[in-house]
Amino acid sequence: MFPAREGEEAAPAEGGKAAISKRMRFSLDGASAVATGAAHFAAGRRALPARWDFAAHASALADAEGLAACRELEQWMAGTNREEVQRLEKGNELESFIYEVRSWLSGPDRALLKPDATEPILEETSRWFEDAQYDEGTTLSMYEERLGGLKRQLEEHGSAYFEKKRKEREEKEKFLDEEAEKERQRRQESGMNDDKDDRKMAKSERLKMAMKNKEEGNTVFKAGNLEDAAARYQRSLQHLNKMYMLDLSPDDKQEADAVSLSVQLNLAQVFLKLAAQTEKDSGKEKAEAVYKKAQAACEEALKVDAENVKAKFRKASALERLGDLDGATKEVKQALKIDPENADLAKLKERLDKLQAAQNAKAKKMYGKMFG
Repeated sequence: MFPAREGEEAAPAEGGKAAISKRMRFSLDGASAVATGAAHFAAGRRALPARWDFAAHASALADAEGLAACRELEQWMAGTNREEVQRLEKGNELESFIYEVRSWLSGPDRALLKPDATEPILEETSRWFEDAQYDEGTTLSMYEERLGGLKRQLEEHGSAYFEKKRKEREEKEKFLDEEAEKERQRRQESGMNDDKDDRKMAKSERLKMAMKNKEEGNTVFKAGNLEDAAARYQRSLQHLNKMYMLDLSPDDKQEADAVSLSVQLNLAQVFLKLAAQTEKDSGKEKAEAVYKKAQAACEEALKVDAENVKAKFRKASALERLGDLDGATKEVKQALKIDPENADLAKLKERLDKLQAAQNAKAKKMYGKMFG
C-alpha cells in the first residue's frame, strides 16, 4: 500500500461492505497495477508492506459466531463478484451490439434501417457507453436498459430490415437442408468416405481435388454454411500441402500457389464471419480464437503474395477486432500504398482513426481519474 503524502488525506481503513465492493469492482489489472506503482514511485511515494497483527486476530475466529461471520462475508464477496461479472458481460454485449449495428448500417441494406433516424440513436448510445464503462455508478440494470432500448428502437425504425433478414434465414435453412440431403445421397450412391486424402495421387489429381474442394467451399459459403465451407477449404489446403511435397516444376508451383492464395483468402473471410457470429452469441473471449484463425489465413496468403490487398484488408479487419489498432492501421496504410483508390480500405482507415482517437480519449480519462 502507498501512504498519503504530506498534505494529502489518507483513505479510511474501513468503509464497510460498500467500500469493499467498490474496491473489488474497480481493482486494477496487472499492467495497470505496474503502471500505477511506477507513477507513485516517480512521485516520491514508497510502498509499505500491509501489516497484519496475528496476535490480535488469533482468537477472532475461535468461536462459532466468528466463523459464521467469516462465511457470511465470503458468501457476500462471491455474490458481489458474480454480479460484477454479469455487469461486465452485459457491458460487453452492448459494445458488441453497437459494432454489429454499425456493420449493418454500412451494408447493402442500409436504407431499410432508416439511417437518418437510427444513426443518431446509435451514436448517442455509443457516447453513453464510452462514459458509462468508467463510471462507478453504472449498474447491470442500466446496461440492460440501454441494450434493450437500442434494440427496441432499431426494430421500430428498421422493421423492414429485420423482416428481410428473417425471410433470408428461413430460405437459407431450407436450402441447406436440401443441399445436405443431396450430399448424403451422393456420397451413399458413390460409396465415398469423407476424405480420400490418404491415397497416392499424381500432381494433376491433387490439384484437381484441391480445386474441387475449393469450389465446394464456395458453394456452401454462398449458402451461408460457414463451418462446412471452412472444412472444405481446409481439405483443399491439405491436398495442396501433399502436392507441395512432390517434385514440382515452376509452372506446377505457380498453379498451386494461385489456388492456395484463393483458398486462404476465402478461408479468412469465412473465419471473420464465424468470429463475428461467435462474438454475438458467446462474447469476445470465445471469438478471439476465431479472429486469430482469420489473421493466420491472411498471413499464409501474404506468404504467397506479399502485396495482396484483400489479404491485408482482411488481416486488418481481424486485428481490429482483436484490439490491435496499431497493427490494423499498419496493414491498411500498406494496402493503400498499393491501391490508393480502394474505397473499402479508405472506409476502414477512417473507422480505425476514430477508434484510435476514442481509445486515446479513454486512456486520458482513465489516467485523469487515477491520478487526479
